Amino acid sequence: MRLFFGCVKFTFTDGFCEDFINECLVRDLNIINVRRTDNGLTAECSPEEYASIADTARKCGGRTKILKKSGVAFLLSKMQNRMGLSVGIVLGIAVFSLLSGFVWDVRVTGNETLTSSQISDFLAEQGLRPGVHWKSVDKDVCESLVMAEFDEVAWVHINRLGTCAQVEINETEPKPKMTDSTKASNLKATKDGTIISCVVYDGWQQAFKGDAVIKGDILVSGVYESEHAEENMFAHADGLFIAQTENSFSHTVSREQKRKRVTSVKNRKALSFFGLYIPLYFGKIPDKNADVNKTADYLKINNRPVPIGVINIEVTSYEIYSYTMNDDELLEMLNAETEEKINSLYGSDNVLHSDIAVSLQSDKGVASGSVSALENIGEVVEFYDIKDISD
Repeated sequence: MRLFFGCVKFTFTDGFCEDFINECLVRDLNIINVRRTDNGLTAECSPEEYASIADTARKCGGRTKILKKSGVAFLLSKMQNRMGLSVGIVLGIAVFSLLSGFVWDVRVTGNETLTSSQISDFLAEQGLRPGVHWKSVDKDVCESLVMAEFDEVAWVHINRLGTCAQVEINETEPKPKMTDSTKASNLKATKDGTIISCVVYDGWQQAFKGDAVIKGDILVSGVYESEHAEENMFAHADGLFIAQTENSFSHTVSREQKRKRVTSVKNRKALSFFGLYIPLYFGKIPDKNADVNKTADYLKINNRPVPIGVINIEVTSYEIYSYTMNDDELLEMLNAETEEKINSLYGSDNVLHSDIAVSLQSDKGVASGSVSALENIGEVVEFYDIKDISD
């Protein structure tokens, strides 16, 4: 209250301090923070009571002197003759309060597979972007649309942190596409191989552990021909059949490669003021043969960002040139890409062994051979609808 209405700190000297304090109590004058000094005392009071306190000090044979005036009341009194500054402060507060109702920053957290730009660009299409008013944003609808658009999103929540819209993402692995379990089907082999392990979920098993099968063989049948029943029985055959497969492999790497050579690295700055982009540099940011990295440092009040900040732009320009690899370089790249491709096709834990031959030619390197790996070779093949059979 003293900070808002004002407070006067004063000193009392050349009198009897005890009489002064007692007289203030008798007159119901409120003095606080009384401190003894070498030749008197110091205390604080409200601006309205200071005149009465000064009169009381004179009656007690002393005098008072103002040491400090503090509070909003004294600050505003200094501006009585400066209407422009006063009006500017009021308008500034009003504008700042008005703009605080808008979204000035969209921040995505928790995403790993999806990029932040994917989420923010999609939300911008739905109406959640810097510059829109919070009241025009339906957070529940935006959250539902994000989950419907991206299979990788398990849940999403949009929080309002001042002028920042914080989008919290929790990702999950996409669920496998399920087949229609109301349709009768067979489980067939997609590749030649030797069955290592098998689990049958539904249907009548036709192939077992240790059997050698070829592509198209029925692993689990969806039809059971009963000798006792008048009609056949049908099922949606399904299961997991892991088989050792032999696969041919080939990979080619050109001896001539396109490479980048950095020609310059320049730093640029721009000012972001309530969504307005103000460049602090001359010229244009190149959009070809350049990597542009932007980072923003926003002003924070009480650890909350406000839409005023500096954008740092690092522009790395480069030129593309042709480079012809020697044999050692070509062999190193060929081996690395071959290993990477095999692991991406079968998984590093599923490769049993590989027999790859490498040959270097004048214009390329070729890796070819065979790969033995463990694969799930079962594929559900539907053939008719159980409902149609019953009809």
